Amino acid sequence: MNLYAPQLIEHSCGLLTIEGDQHHHFRNVLRGKVGDQVEIFDGKGLRALAHVMTLSKKNLEVKVEKVVPSLSSTDVPQLTIGIPKKEYLESILRSAIQIGVTRVNLVQTRYSPWVYKRYPRLDKIMISSLLQSESLKLPELILYESLAAFVGEKVKTILFSTEIEETLGLSELTTSAENIFIGPEGGFHSEELKLFKSASHISCTRIDGPIMKAEVAVPFCLGLATLLK
Repeated sequence: MNLYAPQLIEHSCGLLTIEGDQHHHFRNVLRGKVGDQVEIFDGKGLRALAHVMTLSKKNLEVKVEKVVPSLSSTDVPQLTIGIPKKEYLESILRSAIQIGVTRVNLVQTRYSPWVYKRYPRLDKIMISSLLQSESLKLPELILYESLAAFVGEKVKTILFSTEIEETLGLSELTTSAENIFIGPEGGFHSEELKLFKSASHISCTRIDGPIMKAEVAVPFCLGLATLLK
């Protein structure tokens, strides 16, 4: 049984009280009981082995037995996305966490369908994906209010877009995989494409084949970039 507790580092040894959604999930969904062995994830790189000491209607108390720090993992690139519809964003973050992405840049592009504001359901989805995949870190979400603001950071980036005519070779992809950028389902404005092409730190390419929705393109391109690193 896996549980999320962001305060784990403060209880590297001893008792830890868990309330709210995680208590509800353990008691009413998992049907957990006193004495059960559990694994606790803090979303920051720590995992703990513990067992349940008490269980009430309001909380559960676990005895932390051992805290395990994160091990070195696959060198997964950053992910940057033009903000898509909410349902696509939720699906994208599920995939990104399972792949091991630790930073997601959210860019408000000209054709983004809504103005991003973090909402509680998004955090619940991210925590659920973390526990299901036993990934150790929740990604940091960074908002850029314009494409120009992101481009100005000068992060070495591969842009995957159906609006690009050129296709990069494997050697070029291998050396440009610090960050990958996937556009919104509405595509990019012509001025945004000009901005990409004028930035020396951004390599633009297309993937030959059927057009993918952002929620499919993200795991596909992340997997490709990670394997080529």
